Amino acid sequence: MLTGFGGKVAVTSPLPGYVRNGIYTIDEVLRHVTFDHPIKKKTLLVDFDGDLMDMSSMRYLVFKMKGIECVVCGIVGSYFAKEYDAKIPRVEGRPLKWHFNLYAMGVDGAEVLMTKDHIVPVSRGGGNGLRNFQTMCSVCNGVKGGNALLG
Repeated sequence: MLTGFGGKVAVTSPLPGYVRNGIYTIDEVLRHVTFDHPIKKKTLLVDFDGDLMDMSSMRYLVFKMKGIECVVCGIVGSYFAKEYDAKIPRVEGRPLKWHFNLYAMGVDGAEVLMTKDHIVPVSRGGGNGLRNFQTMCSVCNGVKGGNALLG
């Protein structure tokens, strides 16, 4: 489904309620991620086709430092999609909060969302540092749930 948006063409994402506005290579996104930004809680804004994107996400750092492959099934992220959650009410005068989601392609050709997973869940005493994160596809992450899994 195509919709007009701010002079751009946006496509509905496979994630319910999300709108997509661009596909980017792994390198186009991860080359802007550096180790010190999420740790120091600094914002790093980078222009991607007219939209300022905050590249200081711990999720992006996990993908850069720990890889883009699911630690369980081995599916590999193929590209980033610039998306926003249309379910979040828009605040007049503020730009949309776009972010990147990493996707792999399943054997059936369907997009599979890649996620940042807590190795030891916070509910079981795990922390929010890079050491306790791993890359998982959304399918494996859903099966894992709140259990600990070392990748």
